Amino acid sequence: SDLYGPETIERSTRYYIPPNCSSVDPAQEAEIRQVEVTEEKLFEKVDKHLAKDNPHRHLLLLADSGMGKSSFVLNYYARNQRLPERKRQRLAVVPLGIPDAEAYIAKIPDQQNTVLFLDAFDEDTRAIKDHRGRLLDLMHACRHFKRVLITCRTQFFPSAIEIPRETGVARVGPRNAGEGAIY
Repeated sequence: SDLYGPETIERSTRYYIPPNCSSVDPAQEAEIRQVEVTEEKLFEKVDKHLAKDNPHRHLLLLADSGMGKSSFVLNYYARNQRLPERKRQRLAVVPLGIPDAEAYIAKIPDQQNTVLFLDAFDEDTRAIKDHRGRLLDLMHACRHFKRVLITCRTQFFPSAIEIPRETGVARVGPRNAGEGAIY
């Protein structure tokens, strides 16, 4: 609550309607005509991702400007806090638009058991200058967290090919025969 003002939290949580999501960008009309688009409830999709015990620890939530990415983060956190303690995730939320985001990240205790939500990658001044380099810096800063979810405006990336598909952080562990390093 010290990173988001009480007015922002109130405005974001008061009349919130949980959204659906899709793995297909609706702005890519040509792709949509060729693909059957499925919708899922965003809260359930994130719940599934956080509950999985697999090496895919990072999730990138993309949406257009004003579509409720920050509201989702705040409402997911609030919903989590209302769960019985045994069902709660350890969650931390850091807006990337603040100048000292990495200092807040570094101070979060029990990182290996904490899910970190990094909000508004597109508002990070260092990401605006060099999104690839900044993402690598953030992944390094977040390497000890249980899971990491990053929100960002879809339009932030110059083209669909620029949208990160890998974290740049090597994963150590068993791999299938013929499978190279996983990032």
